[in-house]
Amino acid sequence: MRYSAHFLDTSNDDGYVHHSISNIDADPNPQSHHLRTKVLVCEHEAPVLLINVYVEVDNDSYITDSCFCEMLSNDEYVVILSGQYVHIVEISSKQVKSIRLGDYVGHIYSIPNPASTELSENFLVVTYCYVFLLNLTKGIIWQSQMCAIDGVVIDDIDGDIISARGEWDPPGGWVDFKLSLNTGVLIKNLKTQPGVRDNRHVEHRTMKTIEMLRAELLAIGEQLGGGTRRNHYFIIPDKPDYFATPYLEIHDQEYHFVVNERGMEITRKVTPSDDEILYWFTSCGVNALASSYAATHASPDEEFRTAYFRKRFYLMLSIKTAWATREKNEIKSHFHV
Repeated sequence: MRYSAHFLDTSNDDGYVHHSISNIDADPNPQSHHLRTKVLVCEHEAPVLLINVYVEVDNDSYITDSCFCEMLSNDEYVVILSGQYVHIVEISSKQVKSIRLGDYVGHIYSIPNPASTELSENFLVVTYCYVFLLNLTKGIIWQSQMCAIDGVVIDDIDGDIISARGEWDPPGGWVDFKLSLNTGVLIKNLKTQPGVRDNRHVEHRTMKTIEMLRAELLAIGEQLGGGTRRNHYFIIPDKPDYFATPYLEIHDQEYHFVVNERGMEITRKVTPSDDEILYWFTSCGVNALASSYAATHASPDEEFRTAYFRKRFYLMLSIKTAWATREKNEIKSHFHV
């Protein structure tokens, strides 16, 4: 192709190279934004255009972003996914069209070959919950019904049939489905509909052992700690210490999150979900990290609890967007918003 595009490391983007080339912004809200990334467009490997990609900052001062940021290009357009937006950039005119999807973006796929690295005129974008068909000049052609709660993956496109998977019970609870490429209509029923649990599946599913959950939690702790885990954080005990340290019991097909203080049980939360129990134990470690952070970063401009809650949110955001959304809702309840 004549043109190519790639993401730049914003912390080390060799700015001196870009003084002589055009700079444009993909910025849906210039009044309240945060620089997410930069995209460099090259013509026969020579830089010709730098695109600064921003994400919105909402009314509560939270950055509306996810862990996904993807891009496809051809010789006329660059399409960038970021936050809740699809940015369509026409290279020759340097015009940017930003389309809000109302959900956090996931992946972009060309048609008819979803594995292609060259952008097609019509293309698919999946978010955490939906599938969209878009056109480079017309924008959104259709939006599917809700297909997941924590991610969608397109596996294949065969004629008019899109074969895909949606995650309904994270982690790992993927359900196959098919959509019409022409209309976006579901042509194969989901095994599990929104808000309805397939009890037969739950009864026969394989529960994770405490060792498996400990390994996942340890990996999260090391991720947040830059490769190391803080002592006493991100652990899952299997018995009480009577000092209010949460521990885990597994009974039949349920996980029990239990807190015992001085011989008295003060909390018992029960769930069949691997994701839910992992979220509860992760929250304990995140709360401890956020508290330590706030104790050293509170200032006259930002009181302790504001620094604490903000740090909690961004730690969760670095793990999983769905957890960050849940964390934000819990934080807002503390402020009675």
